[in-house]
Amino acid sequence: MIGLNEVEKLIKLVLLSAHIYGEKPLSALLISKVETGKSQLLSKFSEIPYTVMPSDVTAWGIARHYGRYTRRQDSSYPYS
Repeated sequence: MIGLNEVEKLIKLVLLSAHIYGEKPLSALLISKVETGKSQLLSKFSEIPYTVMPSDVTAWGIARHYGRYTRRQDSSYPYS
């Protein structure tokens, strides 16, 4: 079983990938059972610019909250 320390290291590496010149940043999706510490772990990184911590990860929720970024209609998104 993977512990939270390994997941935290993965999150740090994903966030650092945004600073590699000439490369596109990575993204990650954490999936686990309820009450395993995902939200608590992610809250450590919530103040970092361009990170999101969605609470509605259904197809509708993602489209409603982040659809403008996926369609690249918002030039403020840094990785378009």
